[in-house]
Amino acid sequence: MTMRNIVNYRKQAYVKKGLFVYLGTAALKRGYGMCFDLDYLTTETGETATDPFGARGLKVVQVPAAANNLAFAGVLTQDYPARASGMQLVELYLPGGCAKIAGIVPTTINATRLTCIVPSALQAAIPRIANAGLFGRAALPGRGTAIALQTRTNAAAIPWTEFYAGEAAYATATGTITCTAAFTYALAGDRVIVLSGGVANAALAGTYYIKTRTDANNAIVALTPGGDAFLTLAANGAKLCITVIPAAAPLTLAYLCDGEESGLQEFDVPVSAAVTNPMVAGTTNLLGNVTLATAHTPPIADGLFPGMLKMVRLGGALTTGYYIITPASLGLAPDGTIAVTVTLAATLGMTLLRWTGQRWDIVSVDVAATAT
Repeated sequence: MTMRNIVNYRKQAYVKKGLFVYLGTAALKRGYGMCFDLDYLTTETGETATDPFGARGLKVVQVPAAANNLAFAGVLTQDYPARASGMQLVELYLPGGCAKIAGIVPTTINATRLTCIVPSALQAAIPRIANAGLFGRAALPGRGTAIALQTRTNAAAIPWTEFYAGEAAYATATGTITCTAAFTYALAGDRVIVLSGGVANAALAGTYYIKTRTDANNAIVALTPGGDAFLTLAANGAKLCITVIPAAAPLTLAYLCDGEESGLQEFDVPVSAAVTNPMVAGTTNLLGNVTLATAHTPPIADGLFPGMLKMVRLGGALTTGYYIITPASLGLAPDGTIAVTVTLAATLGMTLLRWTGQRWDIVSVDVAATAT
């Protein structure tokens, strides 16, 4: 190989690619993550659950969701338009190689990790949900998590900011999102990714566009680029978990981690007296800075295999009612005692659980959470 060829070879990231079948009709975007459909079946002869149907043997892929979060497949290499029906081949970059991913958080080369996002149970039925497959803040390691190989930081007219604790508030009369310093570098047309909404707006996750940047702390947003429609479904003063990115956010070069499944991550909302189910395994991020009349007591399902991890993180403090995790099969606390509940109440409260095969042992709780 000539020196010139070696130089060109050096400039090309190492990638692994594969072709898969997508049965959905929605448009797909380059840089978004996809998952395998490992329980795909039909009623046709040879294609039922009891048949050795090859199509579910790492051939059919889906948009990430709570039902497939333990089967990360890879990252789309190109855009695919919406279709009325049928099936099509789609190409993915595979774990163990590099890809350009649709990241939505600031990054530092070879330091920042990003994890693929799935809609929460409260968001999954919303047709304009646009967050599935994006890569946000780091969650658990493994397939579905990536290591950034380039730096993306705030600079003039290039916003890369994240506000996870529920600092952002929404005014219905003007369509204005208020969040301290969130729009310092933003311009009209830039995107606001709403990862979760306040107690009255649990299903508002999606992508919105800045129509007018009022100042560093305020921006009027619309549902479409340059549009006039505000978030009319929102309650006034709604708390939002947001990240702000450029209008045409460049994709971020990253290494796609291989190994055990990360379980991906979801962004959810504590709701008074609610029993919404966090997804099995993976990471559940909770919007904070809200008041709950009564506790949110989510049912934590039993794990699927020994060693399965479940992380729950609280972005901001909860008032009055707390997020109280009470699995039917909760095991040992970090001090070796038998635990009954884990309570998340204060900013940055976090717990990590590990399934033993019979119970959820508490691997850790931080100072903002308690295990009793």
